[in-house]
Amino acid sequence: MPAGQPKVVPMICDWIKDLLNPEKLAPQKPATDQPTSQPEEPMRLSKHFTLAELTRSATANANGIDNSPGVRHLANLHHLAETLEHVRALLGNNPIIVSSGYRSPDLNRLVGGSDTSSHSQGLAADFTCPRFGPVIEICEAIRDSNIQFDQLIYEQGSTEWVHLGIDPRMRRQVMSWSRKAGYVTGLRKL
Repeated sequence: MPAGQPKVVPMICDWIKDLLNPEKLAPQKPATDQPTSQPEEPMRLSKHFTLAELTRSATANANGIDNSPGVRHLANLHHLAETLEHVRALLGNNPIIVSSGYRSPDLNRLVGGSDTSSHSQGLAADFTCPRFGPVIEICEAIRDSNIQFDQLIYEQGSTEWVHLGIDPRMRRQVMSWSRKAGYVTGLRKL
């Protein structure tokens, strides 16, 4: 690099490392031992979705697994949160309850996720929206909308949920899944 030119790439890398420093992401303790009058705000990825909400995992906590996303995953989670904002608007601005978002590689292996899971990239969320209606109706609304997605899966197990993947391929694959039937094309009760 010629003398006198700024070292932009190392500066940006240092800035990102500083930004993602766990001490800076964690709420700072007040200077005194007195409680603050305002609760600390969680890191927002969008208007209605937080980092904690899209990385929360009871399985990770119970098994001592760090489910913190890396820099690339954090950027993907921002994009995922923005997509979920469009879904929320489509569903009458009713709250979306995320049951699974980002999964670290260790967590993904533990829950039996696919090696190519979009969850491991921060590009998928499983959710419900009880105030809107049944999961099948949520899937139909997303399918019939202009919201961009790679995979929309009506998942059926002991409970039902929507899987929405936003892998960059954006294939608009619409499927249903159950343990018994596996993956089938289209939306239907299995």
